[in-house]
Order: sequence, then C-alpha cells, then structure tokens
Amino acid sequence: MTQRPLSRRHWLLLCSAALASCATEFKPYVPPVDLPLQDAPPGQALVYLLRAPHDSKLVRVVEGDRHLATLDSGTYTVIRLPPGRHLLRTVAGLPVFGEMAPPLAVELAPGSRRFFALSGASTRFVHGLPLPELETAPGSRRWTEVTELDAQGLMSIGRLVMPEAGAL
Repeated sequence: MTQRPLSRRHWLLLCSAALASCATEFKPYVPPVDLPLQDAPPGQALVYLLRAPHDSKLVRVVEGDRHLATLDSGTYTVIRLPPGRHLLRTVAGLPVFGEMAPPLAVELAPGSRRFFALSGASTRFVHGLPLPELETAPGSRRWTEVTELDAQGLMSIGRLVMPEAGAL
C-alpha cells in the first residue's frame, strides 16, 4: 500500500488546526484608569513635574535656594506654589553639578493646575527607540508644557515621588 502525499487542502486544514490550538482568549486593550489629580488649595496653584522614562539622570528641581523635588527617570511629583511668576531650575546632583535644562519660567494663576515634562533626545537609538541607561544628548533636555491627558499617560507608567517638605 502506497501513501499519498497530503493535498494542499489537507495541509491548510492541518496548519489551521495547529494555529487554532495555540490561540489564547482575545482580550481587547483596556486603557489605564484615569489617575485622580489634585485640586489646588484656595489661593494656591499646583505644578506637576514629570520625567520621561528614557532619561536616566537624577535631577533636582529648585526655586532660588529652595529645593522642591528630586526626580529620577520615569517619576513625577506635584508641588504647591503661590500665584505669580516662578523660575524653576533643574540641576544635577552628585557626581556632576550644574544646570540640566534651561530654567522653566511659569506664570501661575490662583487655582490653576499645570503640567510640565522634562525630556531630552537620547544619544543612541535602536529601531527609533532610545536605548535605556544611555546619556541624553547634552543640551537637549527641556521642560515642555503638556496636556492633562498626556500627563496622565506619563503618570500611569511612572512613579509618584513626594516633594520636599514645604513644597506641597
């Protein structure tokens, strides 16, 4: 008795059955739940400061001589400030000192809530994505005002860092 080779139709059925046996239950994408945001206390304003996840340098945010927060890669904080004009500086800690980004000048209205993200261009990319733990290109870090929705997206993949005493 001679065996006949499987026809194309049989091969197709066999492959389809094999693939179907490997399939898992379909689960539609569910976006993260909106993170609750704080409301500014009466007569104050809130500033959310967010770090991009690809920038590995630890930075300190200061206003004048007052240290407001220390932010690592993929972290965020919220600080309370009085209404008016503020100049926030971003400086490096040890072992390198100095400005990490141009100062952020912001005018705050009473009861306002503003969102700013610090990011910079990575020096190396693979398939268009920045490599982790590599230096951000010198001079590329900038504070950029972002929308509430963008801020919530960064916060959903980030970690809350408490501000320094007196900054909230």
